[in-house]
Amino acid sequence: MTESFNVFTLLGPRDIEHLGGIPSKAIVGLVSPEATAAGRITPSTFRPNPAFADLLHSVIERWGPESQSLQDEAHRVVEGRIFVIDRRRPKPTVEVPPEDILGYFEAKGGRLLPNSYHRNRDYLLVSEHGPFRLDEPLLARLLDVLRSLPLE
Repeated sequence: MTESFNVFTLLGPRDIEHLGGIPSKAIVGLVSPEATAAGRITPSTFRPNPAFADLLHSVIERWGPESQSLQDEAHRVVEGRIFVIDRRRPKPTVEVPPEDILGYFEAKGGRLLPNSYHRNRDYLLVSEHGPFRLDEPLLARLLDVLRSLPLE
């Protein structure tokens, strides 16, 4: 007997219709039917799609330096690491857990260094606090990329 799962994607019905289906890289992962019915996705009810994760990090690497919030942080820090933090939780007042850090850029002289993005291998697309959330500009870029993917 095979297990059944539901597809988790950021594409809406119109996007899927326009593309003629869901490109494999646009599948965030698979969710158990029980989690879908309960409306709560957790790490134990979710199977991530490595191809989507790679695409997500490539979007951050390419367009993260355009993020005003990351630029502001680089200006404030001047030298060091500028972390890209998942927005699924309210702004943390204590140390951010590794599963909520997507990665980081290097800053020098108050600016983000090009091609300096480092992916965090401990990051989870879905944590106990739910699915990932990006800041609005990066989410918009990600959606643009997803909507331009070819159907395999």
